[in-house]
Formats: sequence, structure tokens, C-alpha cells
Amino acid sequence: MNKKGKMWSTLVSIILIAVVVVLILPFLGTSFSSLTKNALGLTENDFVNYTQKNDEGKLAFEGLTEDIEECKNNGKKDCVCDISLGEFYGTHKLEFNSSVGKLINMKEGNEITMAKGDILGMNCLFKDNQFGIKEKVKLEIFFNKEEPYILNKGFLRGNHYFTYSFVLYNKDNKICWLTNEVSKSEVDKLNYC
Repeated sequence: MNKKGKMWSTLVSIILIAVVVVLILPFLGTSFSSLTKNALGLTENDFVNYTQKNDEGKLAFEGLTEDIEECKNNGKKDCVCDISLGEFYGTHKLEFNSSVGKLINMKEGNEITMAKGDILGMNCLFKDNQFGIKEKVKLEIFFNKEEPYILNKGFLRGNHYFTYSFVLYNKDNKICWLTNEVSKSEVDKLNYC
């Protein structure tokens, strides 16, 4: 067979295989993308809709901002406020300095500010059973573990985890984050705002 004949034979074979695959797929009851994922050993959990996660994070940040303001302006002091941090995803980070709060998307080594708000004085946490205040120049809350945490930079220091159902404490009209730095027995004595 000459070169031209081999080329036509190969082309006809490829077209025939493509037609057979296209005709068989509808009878398998599944989509081609599902077949590809299964062939590669991937599950649905391996594919995250980051656009949806980021939209949920932005809505959660708006709600967080409102909840913080409500906690600050409720007229009570020495009480805890219930605020949810559950809608943020592992690629999100909350960052607070003395005057601004930000929602940041961290992905592939890049940080992009997705939302920002004038949130005064949220760069602090209560650090012990006497409710001493520990202020940070920049307080960062991460979500890439089982529970949200504040990174504690320093030698042999653990992170500060949000282990209680409420995460803010209003002490004498100063609102700060409430983490596992304060014992459960002390937290149980506190009233809700």
C-alpha cells in the first residue's frame, strides 16, 4: 500500500472510532466528563466551585460586619456575641488592623482582597482567664483547618482556636475575639448580649 492509502486508512479508522464512542456514550447513562473523572480516579469533591465559595465568603463577610457592629452597639457590656465563621472556605482569610477588616482569597501563593470594611478595633483577642487584651498590629483568621484559628507567630506557641459557639466578647464596650486562650469554665460564666 502506498503512503496515500495508509493515510486514508488511518483517517477512516480514527473517524470510525470517534463515531462509535459518540454513539455508545448516551447508552452508558453518564456524561463524558463523569467518565473522564472516573477514569482519572477523581471524585466530585476534587472539583471545588471557587466562584461559589468566594460569593458565599463575600456574603458571610457582609454578615460578619453587621454582626460585629450589632455586638458593639447593643448597649450591653461584659457579654458574648454569637457570630458565625462557618461560611468561609479554606482559601479565605480574615485580616484586621486597628481600622479595617478584609476578606482575602489566598490561592496558589496569591492574596486578593475580595471585600473590605471599616471595622474598628477588631485586631485583638482575650488572652487569659482574667480577660486581658492582646492587641496585634495585624490579626489574621484562617480557615484551612477543621476550625477557624488565629495564627500565633512565635517560637513554640500554638494557634488560637475558636472552640466556643460564640467568638466575640464585649468587655466594657471593647470588642475582641474569644478563643481557646480563655478556659471553658470562665467562658461559661459569661452572659449573652
